[in-house]
Amino acid sequence: MRHYYEASEILPEGSEIKADFIRMDITDMLAPERAEVLQLMKDQFVGLTYTLISHNCYHDENPKQQCTTEDLL
Repeated sequence: MRHYYEASEILPEGSEIKADFIRMDITDMLAPERAEVLQLMKDQFVGLTYTLISHNCYHDENPKQQCTTEDLL
């Protein structure tokens, strides 16, 4: 299993610009490192409307197993 933090900008409906998206692989990180990555991602999206999730990805181990996500905001 791979573990990611993902942040996605939410744009107004009909917007013609591309939304910002960041995915950080935190699989092998310790808790303090993960906290630092999370804070850096939040800092990157200051002033924007965005989602932030924790994503457990199982595709490498078993392509039929569904990923799980958890909202972090």
